[in-house]
Parts: sequence; structure tokens; C-alpha cells
Amino acid sequence: MELYSRKIDRVYEPDVLVCGLGPAGISAAIAASRMGARTLAVERSAFAGGNITNAKVVGICGAVDNATGALVTGGITLEMLAHAAYRREDDFSRKPLRDLLAGDRDAARQLYQPKTADKHVAQVNSVRLLFDPEIFKHEADLLLTGSGVKLLYHTVVADVRAEEGRVTKVIIANKDGLSCVKPALVIDCTGDADVAAMAGAPFEKAEVVQPGTLMFTVGGLQFDDFQAFYDECRAAMAQAAESGEIDIYAGPSVGWMRPGMMNFNNTRLVFDATSAESVTEAEVRARGEVFRFFEAYRKRIGAFRNAYVQDSGPYLGARESRRIVGDYVLTLDDIVEGRRFKDAIALAGGIVDFHRVDSNGHSALQFVSPSDIPYRTLLPQKVDNLLVAGRCHSTNQMGAAVTRMGVTCMLMGEAAGRAAALALKRMCPPRNIDVRELRRLLIENGAILHDDSDA
Repeated sequence: MELYSRKIDRVYEPDVLVCGLGPAGISAAIAASRMGARTLAVERSAFAGGNITNAKVVGICGAVDNATGALVTGGITLEMLAHAAYRREDDFSRKPLRDLLAGDRDAARQLYQPKTADKHVAQVNSVRLLFDPEIFKHEADLLLTGSGVKLLYHTVVADVRAEEGRVTKVIIANKDGLSCVKPALVIDCTGDADVAAMAGAPFEKAEVVQPGTLMFTVGGLQFDDFQAFYDECRAAMAQAAESGEIDIYAGPSVGWMRPGMMNFNNTRLVFDATSAESVTEAEVRARGEVFRFFEAYRKRIGAFRNAYVQDSGPYLGARESRRIVGDYVLTLDDIVEGRRFKDAIALAGGIVDFHRVDSNGHSALQFVSPSDIPYRTLLPQKVDNLLVAGRCHSTNQMGAAVTRMGVTCMLMGEAAGRAAALALKRMCPPRNIDVRELRRLLIENGAILHDDSDA
């Protein structure tokens, strides 16, 4: 084994280090900084947003109660929705969510109302709330810098040193070379629990994880009836799979971006997001899949006559990899049965969206009511000064099929950021803070939570 060492001269000493600026990391960094913690945030990409901007996952799930259309998302997450999201109207015009949210909360009580009990059609109707990835990048920059967060893009976590149950050093790598961060507290929002794993915290990873997707955008489409167009897309995929032109496929789920421009959630790639070799092989394969799918559509659907592949996500989107084993492991039964927790810090709404590796089509197994996410799922075992937020929090594989949604991850991130700042102020580990105080802080800043007296 080769041994390597060098002196690292560049050292950062923030109060809070946020690793990863996906949905969870954005709100974690903003929350911690707004509460007075000196916050450094590092991100591997040139911009924030994670799967929303890297993988172009534009559809918004979990922001509202599927049964009523009532808003269940508040705080910093709602700020991002107001700045970077819109509602698709029936005439395919765009209504920015800031217009819908400009009044009191009652004005946004019903952001959409499902129109049918059929799960496939309901899914299409429900994809009315969408992010604009380019606007999201810009607005995330503004909110992060405006909140006083020190940003380092193009930066990856290379190593972690943990001693006596505490992260003492995080080694980061970028164009400056290697740098050392000595944080008081760390929030792991990498999606893959990279920091937690390197620090020795226990985690789980399913033997067979959900496949990932490379989203792609098609321009030049020409059609008048969206439902008819969508039905044609579904039929085309079934025919192409039957003929052997394509392999396994998702959905298709189609998000309206601009006139004549649609975003397709269509590819299914099985890979290990924690392996560089596996990710590389999958990225190469995924780009080939995009054009195979596009040709299958163009061969069968008149709306594609003058269409073209405009772009694909800069990164292949991963749905699942490591999940920490925290002080509580949230289960799908907890979610489906609507169990209440006194330490709940967010509501997970949406669908049980489990993508299988052995079947085609839609993945939604059922719709679920907004359910509690306990604070304990953000607390990894064996490491005291570390919080974990986002899809790698402590849940079982099927529970993660609900909680991995972007807005849900943002809600967890804000809770983690405020908990970190609170722990610093109270001079205690994050697991020893008064969760009632954390919940009060969240609610005071706009969070929507169930009354803990129901727990």
C-alpha cells in the first residue's frame, strides 16, 4: 500500500461546515448562518441545487398534501419555492409561486388539486409544481451569500479525521490543492453520507439500490393536448421495450419547461453512487440511453417531428446509496400509518416512489399523507458533532422512497442547520439540545409541523 503525506498550509476554522449544497445543504447552511454561526459550505459542482440542478429533477413532490392540495412546506424551503418554482396552468402558462404565495398562507392553501384517483393520471396532474433549474442556481447563490455563508464550489471532501467520537478535521480538495477544515460542527448533506462513513458512523446500503436517472430535455415539440401527448409517450415506451429498442425504462414522467420544451424522467440506470468506477460507467451508458429513448419517441410520435435533444443533466441523478443508522430509524410503516413523534422537525409528504430494477413504467406505489420526520433521524450514532440531512438520513430503504424528495430534504436541512447553531449556543452536542426549543425556532421561522401534543 502506498503511503502519502504532505503538509497542509490552508486551514479553515468555521463554527459549522456544511458538506454538499443539494436541497438539504442549501437550507442547512442558510439556517446556521442566519442564526449567527460562522458557516462554510463546500460543493463539488459549480452551483448549488444537487439533483434539482445537477440532474434536472424539476418536478416538485412533497410540498403539498396530495389529498387536499394544502401547503405543508414552510421556512427556508418555502423561500426557495417562492424564488425558483412555478405552477403549470392548464393552458401551459407559468405562474411563479411567489405570486401565489405573496399574500397570507391561506392564499396558497390549494396549490393544486388532484383530479383523479388513477395513480398514473394523478401523477401527471400533480406535476404542476416545478423548479426552473437555471433560476434555482441563481436564487440559491443569492440566498446563500445574502445569509453570510462562505461558499467553496468545485470542492470535494477527500478525507475525514475523527477522534473520540468527534470529527476533528475534514480534508477538502479543489484548485487550491488540499485544505484542512477544523469545524466545531459538521452537517453531512452529501446525499451519500460521505462524511459520516469516513468518520466511522454506522450506515446501511441495500444490496440492490433503486436505479438512478439521467434526465433529459427535448425542445421543438409540437402538440396541443398534453394528456394525449403524454399517453402517446407511455405507449411509445411500451412498444419500444417490447421490440427490444430500449431496455428498462421509468415513467415516463414529463415536466413542462417552456413552450415546446419538455423534461423527461425516463432512464433507469443501476449503479453504485459511492463508487467512482460504477458512476463513470453508468454516466457513459446513460448518455447513450438518452438518444435511444429519443429516437424511440421520434419514430412513433408526430409531436417529435422537429424535436431535438436540448440537454441532459450534468450529473446522473442517484436515488439511493448509504443511509446512516441514527438514533431512530424511520420506517415506511411509520410514514404510511402517520405516526407522530414529539421530536418531529419536518413533514414528509408525497408518494412512495420506489423505482425497481426489474420493472418498467411508473414507480409510485401509493400516495401518503404528510408524516413526521423525527430529529433523531439526523443524528448518526458514534459521532457527537455531526448531523446528517437529506436522502442519507436514518430511514429504511422503503422509507427513503418517501423522504428523499427534494423539498423534504430541504426541510431536514433547515432543522439540521438550526440544531447546529443551537448546539453551539448551548455548548452541547446536537443530540443534547432541547428539541422543544428547536421546534419553536422552526415554527417561528415558518415551518409547518404537527402539534407535538398529538405524539
